[in-house]
Amino acid sequence: MSLPVSEISRRTILQSASVAAASLTLKPQSLAHPFQLSRNTNIKLGFDNFSIRALGWKAPQLLDYAAALKVDVVLFSDLDVYESHSDAYLREIKSKASGLGIEIHAGTGSICPSSNTFSKRFGTAEEHLALTIRVAKALGSPVARCYQGNAEDRKSQGGIMARIQDTTKVCKSVRQRALDAGVKIAIENHAGDMQAWELVTLVEEAGRDYVGVTMTQAMRLGRSKTPCKI
Repeated sequence: MSLPVSEISRRTILQSASVAAASLTLKPQSLAHPFQLSRNTNIKLGFDNFSIRALGWKAPQLLDYAAALKVDVVLFSDLDVYESHSDAYLREIKSKASGLGIEIHAGTGSICPSSNTFSKRFGTAEEHLALTIRVAKALGSPVARCYQGNAEDRKSQGGIMARIQDTTKVCKSVRQRALDAGVKIAIENHAGDMQAWELVTLVEEAGRDYVGVTMTQAMRLGRSKTPCKI
């Protein structure tokens, strides 16, 4: 005789709770440090400097903090986190990170010249993305995280597809640079700018050989950002 859905749900929850309680009883050492498990799995744990931007820390301080937390990787999601973009300074940061056993993922903001979020502080969109790729290569980052814009771009002339075309053009202008550097441009679905299928459209149009995505998942205590390939 089949059980009502509500009864099945109650039994499933109770069984899951029992298994969880048993695991805590048998292996309390697994909770000795919140990031301990990352050293024994293929999942790298870390944080985005944006999540603690109010502290105003630069790259060296953030690396020390990451080491104290025993995380595997940090995402420096803006170019202002560095005190300099010179090769000598970036080598120092890379050396410090290596000494601490921490991987760096580099990034920046909008690379769409027609987005309301784009800033000309680092030159044209093409120059901005080229700088980000150079920084990523210098730091040993496999990705150059960036984004198109935000939800307001959907209301702009031509809509989101026009912004996708503009972003694609910028990516194509630095394709060879990215390939030579061994850095993948990882475009984030940011602040409501693109839906999943629109982001895939951008990647397919630009070229999957050097463009991927950073999927952003909202979480209760912050945001989870994971550069990945399509």
